[in-house]
Amino acid sequence: MVNSTLAKFDDTEVHLLDSEYPRSEITHHRYTVRAIAVNDHDEVAMLRIEGADFFGFRQHLESPGGGIEPGETVIDTLARELQEELGYSVAFTLPLGRVAQDYHLLKATHHATYFLVRVGQKTTTNRTPEEQALIQDIVWMPIQKLLHYLRSNLQTGAGHLIHVRERLMIERAIQQLPHLPKE
Repeated sequence: MVNSTLAKFDDTEVHLLDSEYPRSEITHHRYTVRAIAVNDHDEVAMLRIEGADFFGFRQHLESPGGGIEPGETVIDTLARELQEELGYSVAFTLPLGRVAQDYHLLKATHHATYFLVRVGQKTTTNRTPEEQALIQDIVWMPIQKLLHYLRSNLQTGAGHLIHVRERLMIERAIQQLPHLPKE
């Protein structure tokens, strides 16, 4: 049985500041959903990102997720993004929390709602052209090994900002993983 305090979000959002790029005025906000997606062996799926975009050249690991489209709920977005990027359905979810992260290069704050997800059926991916260019692979890694990697793999630029965010949510996922049902 899931403890009710684990099954809902509190009203706070962790706010991470941009320490990598010159400060600029935040002019817009983007709302996203991200997943710490695990299989029945409690390995976490991370996207291996490599390529150039508005951040310049990037080479890092990142959780699957993306923007909430008009008319979607966070659960709709979660299911769509896991299918598009990983090629899996969602079997079970537990909320992890929210992270707001400033990106001065984009003049934006991204507000990410995170879930711990047990993946379900294997499907096919349906990535956007940008995702096809940046996502080089899906890496499945035991959760403790992933946390060690995120702590020890020194990144700069966008990779650093993303690894800080991912590390925080992996730490939360480790606490809640015993409460996530298996199929």
